[in-house]
Amino acid sequence: MARWCLAAFAFALCTPALGRQQQQRGGDALFRGSRGAAASGAGVCKGSAADPWNYMDGGFSWNAGECCMGGGQSPVNLTAVVGDESPLNAKIFYGYPALYQPVSMLNDGHMLSVELGPHAGGFAVGSLYPDILTSRWRVWKIAIHVPSEHTFQGVRAPLELQLFHRRKSNKRENPAPGDVAVVSVGYTYGGRRSKLLDSLKKGGLPLEPGSRQESTQELDFSEFFGPGLMGSGGGDRSGKFWQYEGSLTAPPCSRGVQWVVRHDALPASPDSLEAFKEAIAALTPVAQAEVGNARKLQSACGRTLTLRSTSDVTPQMQLEPRAEDGGFQTAVAEALAEQKKFAAAMGPEPPKLYKECLDRLARAATDLGVAKSHQHNTCKAGAEAQAKLKTVQPGLSRVRVVEQYKGNMAKCETASAVIASLAKELSGGKARCASLKGEKPKAKDEQPMSGSVSGALSALDPSGLLR
Repeated sequence: MARWCLAAFAFALCTPALGRQQQQRGGDALFRGSRGAAASGAGVCKGSAADPWNYMDGGFSWNAGECCMGGGQSPVNLTAVVGDESPLNAKIFYGYPALYQPVSMLNDGHMLSVELGPHAGGFAVGSLYPDILTSRWRVWKIAIHVPSEHTFQGVRAPLELQLFHRRKSNKRENPAPGDVAVVSVGYTYGGRRSKLLDSLKKGGLPLEPGSRQESTQELDFSEFFGPGLMGSGGGDRSGKFWQYEGSLTAPPCSRGVQWVVRHDALPASPDSLEAFKEAIAALTPVAQAEVGNARKLQSACGRTLTLRSTSDVTPQMQLEPRAEDGGFQTAVAEALAEQKKFAAAMGPEPPKLYKECLDRLARAATDLGVAKSHQHNTCKAGAEAQAKLKTVQPGLSRVRVVEQYKGNMAKCETASAVIASLAKELSGGKARCASLKGEKPKAKDEQPMSGSVSGALSALDPSGLLR
């Protein structure tokens, strides 16, 4: 009831209040272009996308794209928005495998960001995975803001980490806003470290605009969905998320973006938070009153939030067909070309069922490689948690370690079962394919496999079970 009253109060006051705030800041002439009528929050931007911009006044003077349009903008104060907290709401099914990869963090003069590979995971929204889903998303980059842009339980946190996702069916480098979803999490000073933030800052952060900092780290986004400072308040101790439709928080401020914001902030160590603050301070203009790259809160009028619980489906997502990878696709194309040459030398084309059998074996071999990688990561994490149990003292810290151990060992067991199933499928599949092949070509007609095709086969079958 209190939440509805607060939302009604905010609806009644937000437009005039926003106008007063804008009038008070109207004398700031640190940006090119003039908003004119746009200062009311309902005008039309008159600037160009090429105009320079910064966070000098929190984005009030931005004059490009849809930044001046008023409604439908982000970020917002989530506590001032009407919330649908029904337990019948669709869930968020997430799958983010731990990534062991080179990390290239870019300082673009406005924020710190990291682009991720094609197999970094994502999430889906629906009531049953994978059969009843309304949308599916794949992550492609990280953006970091200090302080947070959204509020967490009514307060801005020291840092906000945003995971940008494309709609799974969209392959464009710069997708339209309607095909973008951002999973956002705040970080505040707490009693435990953030493994993710520690990994991102390891090796240093880029301080000069246009510079990059290269390092090889493990990135694990699973902490996004775990307990917060005091637990989530639910029996499963997992984080819940508010979803709403908003905009990009930097020019051109395009609307139609789906925001999925954790309801509470996660803990992080002071040294990690200070390291990111120092990096953002390095790109903050000297004349800017406060260090930061966060846009001012936007009007919450007319907004609706939907509270969603979460469920980990990482093992299932990893066994799905992977996103296209340039090197992999090239290898496959070379293999197909070589197959055609070989088929021509043989004479009649092999039976259709035989080719379908080979394709199925190749997919199973790829899935097996992914499953083995996931098994290695989760079993290793479980073993590390088990070893930590020998040294941690009784109390809340030990409870957390026990949860980590149980969770990772459950994932380890699931991956092991998947591996056994795929190995069995491959073992029997080779015999079935051989029976479907028909007449085998004579030895004199057989040709050695080229080096490129050997590499393609390695890409198709990382476990070597097909060779």
